[in-house]
Amino acid sequence: MSILAVLLQTAATFGLGAVVLRLLRLDRDLTALERLAWAWGAGFATFGWLLFFPALFGLTADWVFLALLAAGLPGLSLLRPGPRLEHRAPHLADGAPAAIEAAAKGADAPARRGAAINLNHRASSGWTWAVAGLLAAAAGLDLAEALVPPADADSLAYHFARPREILELGRLLPVARAVDGATPMLAQMTYLPALALGGERGLTLWTGLSGWLALLPLFALARRWLTAGWALTLVALVATVPAWVYGAGSGQVEARIAPLVLLALFATIQAARGRDLRWAALAGLLAGAYAGAKFFGLPFAALCGLAVLTGRRLAPAAAFALVAAAMAGPWYLFHAATLGDPIFPLLHDILGQPGPPLWDDAHAATLKATYSRSETDVPANLAWLLGYPLVASILPMPVWEAGRTGLGGFGLLATPFAIAAAWRARATLWRSPLAPLALLAAVFYAVWFLSGTSQRIRHLLPLYPVIALLLLVAAERFTRATPARPALIAGIAVVLAVQLAGQALFSLTPLRALAGGYDRDRFYDQVLIHHAPVPWINTALKSGDRLVTGERQLLYLLPPNTYFAHETFQAQLNLLPDGASPERDLQGLARLNITHILYSPDPATGLGRLAARLEADGCLRPLAAFSGKLFLSRTLGLGASETPFAVAAIEPRCLRRDGKEGT
Repeated sequence: MSILAVLLQTAATFGLGAVVLRLLRLDRDLTALERLAWAWGAGFATFGWLLFFPALFGLTADWVFLALLAAGLPGLSLLRPGPRLEHRAPHLADGAPAAIEAAAKGADAPARRGAAINLNHRASSGWTWAVAGLLAAAAGLDLAEALVPPADADSLAYHFARPREILELGRLLPVARAVDGATPMLAQMTYLPALALGGERGLTLWTGLSGWLALLPLFALARRWLTAGWALTLVALVATVPAWVYGAGSGQVEARIAPLVLLALFATIQAARGRDLRWAALAGLLAGAYAGAKFFGLPFAALCGLAVLTGRRLAPAAAFALVAAAMAGPWYLFHAATLGDPIFPLLHDILGQPGPPLWDDAHAATLKATYSRSETDVPANLAWLLGYPLVASILPMPVWEAGRTGLGGFGLLATPFAIAAAWRARATLWRSPLAPLALLAAVFYAVWFLSGTSQRIRHLLPLYPVIALLLLVAAERFTRATPARPALIAGIAVVLAVQLAGQALFSLTPLRALAGGYDRDRFYDQVLIHHAPVPWINTALKSGDRLVTGERQLLYLLPPNTYFAHETFQAQLNLLPDGASPERDLQGLARLNITHILYSPDPATGLGRLAARLEADGCLRPLAAFSGKLFLSRTLGLGASETPFAVAAIEPRCLRRDGKEGT
């Protein structure tokens, strides 16, 4: 059933995207391969948007999801091959040199000269097969990850936990938690049908497959400049980069957003140059979907809108703005209506906080101070704007996580070739069909870095396919029929080998689990931090009980009404060191209907301090004790330290549930 559910959802996504292309009358301007690529991007965006409404109104029965999937299937008939088309990219080919126009048709002009054609063809064919084999190996490793329970902390904390919560509680509920609670979730909405119809295995198979299908637009658009072998090389470079390996097979959304970014930029350029309402609407759909999936999609959508305006016609810009607002709007309106802030809690200083104490000045100040300290390592200035890519590739700062989830070594390898290519073509560089794409990518990177947002390099993953495309096209052009060609190929081979080895290392845990046959709880005991209390809690707690915990990585596995009490990110249960008082503790617990608490007695933790105060007042009844593991390396199976944990019940006499807070 899980496989059938995922195949049905995949087909429906392509079909829905094909309908969008037909409604915009764009499908006939595309080759069969490009039609598939654009259908995937448009279908994923539209499908995620549609699923918000059943979740909002509590229509989460299986038949609702089946009906939505069935509605997308007829669109598959629009993808059947039609008359053969050449690669049509007038917005990208206008004014292009003849060599680039030839490459857009898949030609490799220098390789077609003289008797060397056979040798070049054999070498190219061998390289293509080698890259295809590498991709098959990478896909096999990702399949292993999809066949074991999810273990990524962020996925368990909210990417998967929120869809599970929606299904088990029957509707979408607001979460007044900064950073990972009140976020737009257009991408995660696509997890609902897979989980509802295919169970957990359907969920993990869908994330694995959608992570690979996200590369289809990159391959299709790269064929405008690169031969099939080089385009496949580009896909391999992206598919095995550590950040992609880390995110594409889990619930992380960056890899699934990447095709939206790539396609939105292409559509934006077409809309600006062609002054075309159809392309402007499609660009709005894709950019708006990014904004509906992640907060930083808002500046991206604004950038694309400004680019459309450069066409000097208001109609395309208006079409872009209307469609983008419609795509992103539901999530921001939902949070504005339920939490009082469309990008909760970032506008607290401007809007204040009406109603219940969802947020306050103390938490706003603490978040501002701690977030900057924990998410940025260097100042957001011009010097670091230029230095960040180099330093992140060679000697990354700890917060950037570039060693574990970085963007690999291809950027270092290809950048010198790209600079040399740009210098050689400096007189006509502005006429290059890729110049607008490079400009938009550079501006978006500058906005990202200078905004002061998190400097974790994996947050740049949505832009990485665009950067990799630009670098590889430039490097391939510069080295064509030159002695530098073997050096480029050898360097790429080394990068791919290192990246695949890294992916194999990352996959050791699921491979070991599959080889030995795994018991679910035993698997989690070996890979998930502090998992020990979970089986007991799921057995002992009743349906009317509500647990509070500070262990975010356990939320997907705990009862769906569990409350996650982070010291900084939420204010409903005040855990700030200077905000503690017995009366405030009991008020917060009563307001949230908390009956049980999972905590470590460590006084350095907010829940540890809260439990100590409750115990001193005779309001805590211990139920069970556990020893949670904290791993040195889950991938390598290296040592674990142990942390004591306890589950306790809060004495009902301490909390009044008649509308008044505890006494």
